[in-house]
Amino acid sequence: MMMNMPEYTHGLNLIRENPGIGVGIHLTVTCGRPVAEKVDSLIDASGCFHSQFNILHYGKSEDMEREFQCQIERFLDTGLHPTHIDSHHHIHMHERVLPIALKLADQYDLAVRLGRTGLPRDFKYSNLRTTDFFTDAFYGQNLTQKNFLEILHKAQDYKTVEVMCHPAFIDNGLLAQSRYSHQRRNELDILTDEKMIEKIKGDHIQFIHYGDL
Repeated sequence: MMMNMPEYTHGLNLIRENPGIGVGIHLTVTCGRPVAEKVDSLIDASGCFHSQFNILHYGKSEDMEREFQCQIERFLDTGLHPTHIDSHHHIHMHERVLPIALKLADQYDLAVRLGRTGLPRDFKYSNLRTTDFFTDAFYGQNLTQKNFLEILHKAQDYKTVEVMCHPAFIDNGLLAQSRYSHQRRNELDILTDEKMIEKIKGDHIQFIHYGDL
């Protein structure tokens, strides 16, 4: 969930209609407008966040932490509980932002996606929950059922694995905001293919979400 986007209330309704689904907070400082007030270093003259190419140049760490915390609190104010935190454009994996994300994960007792970044040298949170393996290889030109199954096969020595994906239905809003649009529909078709799902289960792979870690 991107808690700063106009459609987040619709997303919350979908969560309530599907109890048991795992939903995390997609922390955002590179798309849309902020939730927090007085985070001027994060926004341009129009009041929108700086682009992913400029945010680390202009954005102050204290403003990022304030904005991230406000997005988490907005989710918690609904009475629902997120399974984990990650971020749009992987901004939380940057070496300057990662300490903020880890601090908030510890503060709110949330799992966190670490991706391929790994932990910083001065890591101090012993109760952190994350997956043992992360891959973004199911993307772009690699959107095939064969590739997805090969990814799982190569990761079979790990206990928990996240394969990053972006399945979606396409509407005008998505087309206007993302260059990665039509591929999302392809991902949806592959990931919901019943034969592939049965094959994965037959290989004794269990589907979980971050709340199960």
